[in-house]
Amino acid sequence: MKKIIFALLLIATSQYATAANSIERQIEDFLNDLNPVYKVKAPSEALLNKALVSFHAELLEADRDNLTITFSLNPEQIKQLEEFGFSVEALPSWKKSWKKQWQSKQQPQLKNEIKMPGISGYECYSTVEETFSKAQQLSQTYSGIAQWIDIGDSWEKTAGIGGHDLMVLKITNRSIGKQKPKLFIHSAMHAREYTTAALTLDYATQLVEGYETNADYQWIIDNHEIHVLFMMNPDGRKKAEQGILWRKNTNQNHCSATSNSRGADLNRNFSWFWNTTANGSSGNACDATYRGPTKASEPETQAVETYIKSIFPDQRGPGINDAAPAFTKGMHIDVHSFSELVLWPWGHTAVEAPNANELKTLGHKLAYWNNYNPIQSVGLYPTDGTSDDISYGELGIPHYTFELGTAFFQDCATYENTIKPNNLPALVYAAKVVEAPYRLPFGPDIEGVTLNGATNAQVAAGETVTIVGNANDGRFKDANGVVIPRQNIKAVSYFIDELPWDNSAIATTLNPSDGTFDNDLEAFNGSIDTSALSAGRHLVYFQAEDTDGNKGAPYAAFLTIGANQAPNAAFSVDCQGLSCNFDASTSTDDGSIQQYSWDIDGTAASGLTTSYSFTEEKAYNVNLTVTDNGSLSNSSSQVVDTNQAPSVDFSVSCNNLSCSFDASASSDLVGGITSYQWDFGDGSQAMGETASRTFAQAATYNVKLVVTDDEGDTAELTKPATATSANPPPEEPSSGGGGGTFGWLILSLLLGGALIRKQRL
Repeated sequence: MKKIIFALLLIATSQYATAANSIERQIEDFLNDLNPVYKVKAPSEALLNKALVSFHAELLEADRDNLTITFSLNPEQIKQLEEFGFSVEALPSWKKSWKKQWQSKQQPQLKNEIKMPGISGYECYSTVEETFSKAQQLSQTYSGIAQWIDIGDSWEKTAGIGGHDLMVLKITNRSIGKQKPKLFIHSAMHAREYTTAALTLDYATQLVEGYETNADYQWIIDNHEIHVLFMMNPDGRKKAEQGILWRKNTNQNHCSATSNSRGADLNRNFSWFWNTTANGSSGNACDATYRGPTKASEPETQAVETYIKSIFPDQRGPGINDAAPAFTKGMHIDVHSFSELVLWPWGHTAVEAPNANELKTLGHKLAYWNNYNPIQSVGLYPTDGTSDDISYGELGIPHYTFELGTAFFQDCATYENTIKPNNLPALVYAAKVVEAPYRLPFGPDIEGVTLNGATNAQVAAGETVTIVGNANDGRFKDANGVVIPRQNIKAVSYFIDELPWDNSAIATTLNPSDGTFDNDLEAFNGSIDTSALSAGRHLVYFQAEDTDGNKGAPYAAFLTIGANQAPNAAFSVDCQGLSCNFDASTSTDDGSIQQYSWDIDGTAASGLTTSYSFTEEKAYNVNLTVTDNGSLSNSSSQVVDTNQAPSVDFSVSCNNLSCSFDASASSDLVGGITSYQWDFGDGSQAMGETASRTFAQAATYNVKLVVTDDEGDTAELTKPATATSANPPPEEPSSGGGGGTFGWLILSLLLGGALIRKQRL
């Protein structure tokens, strides 16, 4: 009876208490839901890699040097690992330590301090909204080569509770109308993987901003298409931005509407091979690898499948052992973190895919750039319903998964200094070979080319251009006992204004510097007679061939013929409050720009990029002067207005019909917010940073907040507030008693006390 009284007291308390809805409480709930944490030591590097693949959903930390991994595991998973020879050690203090680390990163947010751009504590990673804004700005600034496309909706948007569009940045020169091979890259499918969207955004930015100055970027964008989906799981990513290690989407129909384990694992939800392999995914809706109730049940998966099928034709036969043809075009890269791996199909079986040799060769080539471990994507156990199943399994398109870095919430220094510089070249190489991804990786690569001693050259008509460079057939990462065969260089050629595979391309042979091509790494030289070339800029392509007849990916350089023309000065501005960054990388020249001179409101600066902090919100004049290698100059000016609209956000907390609203998360970087205006969606309004409203009836109301800063700029946000009726009172005893729910509880407590006293007697 004491237990009954205690339960009744809890019920009474819960009816009159306000539920905690803070981010910190969500973190505590997440840690409480997490399985116990263990440090697992692998018996070998090969088994370490397989465990990272098979138990990726349980992954928390990894230390490759010591062959150890930190997992959250249930007893069955511990047994599985021990069967493969892994040792398992409990880490009872891990959750407490992780929470302390999270708190140290989140203090500014928890204290409602000014919110700086980026994810709190990890400011190098843009939020969902910031990523979309930057990508949209790229499409507007470089509208001829970048297009911002809506391909579908997230689950929350389809459910009418906020949510996001799924947006793709399509990069190609739209003025060149022809069928082009395509590279599709998507990232942030698993929400907690911070580095993934950052890398793909940096990649897209590098390509479009370098179009006029980098010959490789220019020919790629002119002749190929790159499609980048930065945020496949934006709803889940918003959860992860709060510091929760969120993996799945946020579908409230799976597990429970408020559980931190809700949602479906989008990388177990793809149609082809969905739920076909024992233990390849989970049927438990609360499990991290829950596959969804049906194949492609989630709107995010549906959008991606539809888009993939719209850009890639089916190039593989219907049989599981049918190989895609050697002339297949296109590639799909799925960017994840973490584990430092490059993976290729199959993942549902240890049997090699029918294009195994081609997939393996390109995988080891990509791993040369990022120095990751290249392996087939099956681990200790198989997986099913993954993104490679739709691209390679159904369509025959080569598919690769990059597992970036060493942590889900990777520190910014590691991202900026290691992950970003090592992986961007791998993605550029992928864009080069989509014309023939099953053939070009077998061939030698071109490196270190100079024209007259420079990366690009400008000469007078008729002047001879001297070429030197290297051909290398050894750019593979040998790992896990696999050594990709190397062949000697057979020939090196250049082509002017035509790609090597164009029908009208004319090859001019270059010479081995030592007199004979007889090694897999060879220096070459030669010259270009420019007397027949028209004035203006030309693209010179270089390609090498090995003794097996394999031709590699092209490399390009700019060659400009004629008198020097003045450069074109151009720059972009990115301001956060009064602090502004200036970037002149969009300036162009027919030769090369040697000097960048800035005049920022009377203050001089130099360099390709510079930054400046203004003293007040107003319009300033900024001038850039660029000077090229022929001493010609040009200038460009912009008016920079440092006044920015405020940032708006608010929280909602409802207890039955009474709801409270808190806009303290809104901010203005300079000056501050002077006005908060609420519209509760039922005809009533209020003012102030916080507000409350008792609604007349249960319903979901669209509540709008408009904030105004000291300069009169405004921003607005609408969120749903769900008001519910109080629980109806239980049926009263026939003998009467009245008093409603609370009276009934008091009566129950009194009766319980009487029974206890009677038992004691």
